[in-house]
Amino acid sequence: MISTGDDCRREVFAPVARVELSVAERVVMPPIIPPFLAGLLAASVMKKLAKPVMRGIVKTSIGIAAEVRHAAHQAGEELQDLAAEASAEMLATEIKKQKTKPSTVSNGVPHATKG
Repeated sequence: MISTGDDCRREVFAPVARVELSVAERVVMPPIIPPFLAGLLAASVMKKLAKPVMRGIVKTSIGIAAEVRHAAHQAGEELQDLAAEASAEMLATEIKKQKTKPSTVSNGVPHATKG
């Protein structure tokens, strides 16, 4: 029987293909790491990374809170100033109204007005 070219190739490359597959299988298979060891490694890395991040978040939050408190204090002062100005204006108009009214004597009798 005469062998075809395909048969020859299969016979020649079969051992190489088997070796390549076995090497590939060895490379692809991950080493076995106990899950608790992976957890311990992840926890220590997270602790080292999370602490500075949390510290930064807390510092930023405190800074923002201080700025908000300062802005609220300034807004309160401005409202007090506006209220004081409005009160002063109302008082000034009351005083002007009283000056234009006829004055009264201490016994409650009005002075005679000309006219």
